[in-house]
Amino acid sequence: MEPEHTSFSSPVRGDELTADKVVKWSILAVVLLIPLFFIPTSIASFQFAKVLLLYAGIIIAFCACIIARLKDGVLRVMPHYLFAALAAIPVTMAISAVLSRSKVSSIIGQGFEVGTLAFMTACAALAFFVSYFFATKRTAVYAYLAFLIPVPIVALYQLIRLFAGGSALSFGVLTNPTSTLIGGWNDLGIYFGVVALFCFISLELLSLDRPLKIAFGVVLGVSLFFLSIVNFTIVWYILAGFALIFFVYNFSFNKSRAYEEFSSGDTTTRRTVPVISLVVLLISVIFILLRGNLYTATADLFNTPVLQRLVVSNVEVRPSWSSTYDIAKNSLRQDPIFGVGPNRFVNEWLESKPQPVNSTIFWGTDFNYGIGLIPTFIITTGLLGTLAWLVFFALFLYMGFRALFTKMQDPFSSYLTVSSFILALYLWVFTVLYVPSAPLLVLTFFFTGMFMASLVENKLVPMRSISFLRDPRMSFASVLVFIVLLLGMLVTSYAIGRRFIASLYFNRALAEANVSGNLERSESFLLRSVQLSNQDQFYRTLSELSLIRINQLLSQQNISQTVLENQFRALLATAQNAAQAAVNLDVTNYQNWLALGRAYESVVPFKVPGAYEKALESYNEARKLNPRSPAIPLVMARLDVANNNIPKAKEHIGEALQLKNDYTDAIFFLSQIQVNEGDIKSAIQSVEAAAFLNPNNPGVYFQLGLLRYQDKNYTAAASAFEQAVVLVPDYANAKYFLGLSYDNMNRTQDAIKQFEELKASNPDNAEVNLILTNLKAGRDAFANVRPPLDNKPESRSNPPLKETKPESETDDR
Repeated sequence: MEPEHTSFSSPVRGDELTADKVVKWSILAVVLLIPLFFIPTSIASFQFAKVLLLYAGIIIAFCACIIARLKDGVLRVMPHYLFAALAAIPVTMAISAVLSRSKVSSIIGQGFEVGTLAFMTACAALAFFVSYFFATKRTAVYAYLAFLIPVPIVALYQLIRLFAGGSALSFGVLTNPTSTLIGGWNDLGIYFGVVALFCFISLELLSLDRPLKIAFGVVLGVSLFFLSIVNFTIVWYILAGFALIFFVYNFSFNKSRAYEEFSSGDTTTRRTVPVISLVVLLISVIFILLRGNLYTATADLFNTPVLQRLVVSNVEVRPSWSSTYDIAKNSLRQDPIFGVGPNRFVNEWLESKPQPVNSTIFWGTDFNYGIGLIPTFIITTGLLGTLAWLVFFALFLYMGFRALFTKMQDPFSSYLTVSSFILALYLWVFTVLYVPSAPLLVLTFFFTGMFMASLVENKLVPMRSISFLRDPRMSFASVLVFIVLLLGMLVTSYAIGRRFIASLYFNRALAEANVSGNLERSESFLLRSVQLSNQDQFYRTLSELSLIRINQLLSQQNISQTVLENQFRALLATAQNAAQAAVNLDVTNYQNWLALGRAYESVVPFKVPGAYEKALESYNEARKLNPRSPAIPLVMARLDVANNNIPKAKEHIGEALQLKNDYTDAIFFLSQIQVNEGDIKSAIQSVEAAAFLNPNNPGVYFQLGLLRYQDKNYTAAASAFEQAVVLVPDYANAKYFLGLSYDNMNRTQDAIKQFEELKASNPDNAEVNLILTNLKAGRDAFANVRPPLDNKPESRSNPPLKETKPESETDDR
């Protein structure tokens, strides 16, 4: 196809209003920068920075558009069902958000979540702006350039990190080896999938000069290379499907065109075979059949550093289709029409979490999304939101296939329609199967807007102009509405800015507490964050920080009783008031109730009247919101111990173990209670009987090992811990105590082996490093130990190590 000659002087016309030019440049800036933009500091959320860019671009475009309309008095509208269907999506979300039990969470959340009303409204606005201002071939070229320019930068950046290591160019933000400029590791695969799709469509449909062909071919090759590295299997399947469909489509149209030209007397015309799409199809099928074993197999065979770098381990976990379906069924039974509210999937997950999840290492993961973004919206926006999505997809597919099979005289217009529809459809498929990152969702709505713009350009959808300045009454009403909208945008930008700055203070507070250990400075940053933005997370953290400071205060020496009492009262008041503020902001968040319960529990040992009752009431509220978590009954057991009610504590521990029979923390706490009761022999006999009845339960063997260890029967303890490790090879706490048991049996080399394995999985754990160093030096395992560590790990309130788990699909989405 020969594209119509397009000027590359500027994407805007000289006679355009300046405000309209600002709109175009704002949209182009968002599309160009969204894959690249982040703030290179650890205190700025990576995802929040990208979402902030989107909000800034849309607000600037919206304000400029209003100013332009006030100047020319003309409003262009597209009276078509597709545009109305797209507008219905944020409208139905707004209704659901208003009816939500946590309105702030549904409307804007923490500021960066992709499931909020604010984010989806901004994306829909982006699509409308693109369809409105890029409905000519000249502007479409610049829009596509804005998409293409970041591609080599992203590729080069990820290539450097791939071979130089995960710490290269991390800027303190992308610290994980699988972190990318697009988001997660799988997000990078989806991104290069759409780039590959764009390249082979362009090569097939456009008649390009040789340099451009080479450039597109190189980008296609690089994209397929990164797809092979990421090896997200779903991408290969989807890419293969689109390559097959495009091959058949292009081949059929070439055949039809050749037949028409032959009938008209042109016998020289030949039917061309779409070779590039066929090659992409074959490569996709090969990698589907290899199942990602290409680089792994070659790296094992040749054992070269370069090939080893190409083997990247990445584990991301989401709820399954069946889990999402079960949660949707339960949720829609209670809130069928409007759902539970946008951005509130986690509440439904906690209430309806499948019991088998507790037997996995993800038992404590609070998933914010289901298997995919659209299935999540079914739960959060109910049948009304689902209907809006179904109508939009139906109209989108109808108009897309209608446009594909409509004969267009201009080849470049046909290319714009075909490419924008296929690219948008590819990305929409992933919103059903996955939860894409913010940059990918921005591109999804961008290409959707480009497709709608192509419908306008090809006269498949009408564009009408309405002059609202001729009639004084209409002029007054229109100007009033525009001014209100303009002021609304200014207020919105101010609110979003405050929310972002508050997040900076919050992250700085976390850094001061966790890295610097300066709790007073951390508290000052937390207070600034809550002054800027009332978020339950901020208040909850402030409460926890105050409790930590109370513990430090009580451990101080050489402090007068008066000062101690005054500071204790002040810190306790801060902890309780902050936790109560968190509850008031979101009564549906179980973590807020846990924070309030801990604030009252801290004074239960001092016999403060009403403290136990208030703590218990808070924990019961948390349990109602998260009924299948074994952690909450354990928290209640600790409260019972603080209140000297040991039988009730054992009852709550039993409830925790019923929910998760290998719950290490509960087993650890129960063994301490049994030891403190002085009947360790009977406890061992009881657990031995349980092990006989449950030979495949690693938790029982861990408990048995702990009791034997505390009874100083290290040989028998080692036998129990060994069985626990056989059942669960990465059982960190079992390996820890197994190593200590070996050391007490003078099996030093075996002990060293256990702690070397623990160091590999816990490289930053100071205690593991200390014990390993001592063992290798022939010293006692706890030689030179200093607070907060001690040489009695079996007597601590919590297990020495946290059981690790792979990254889930909940982070920063």
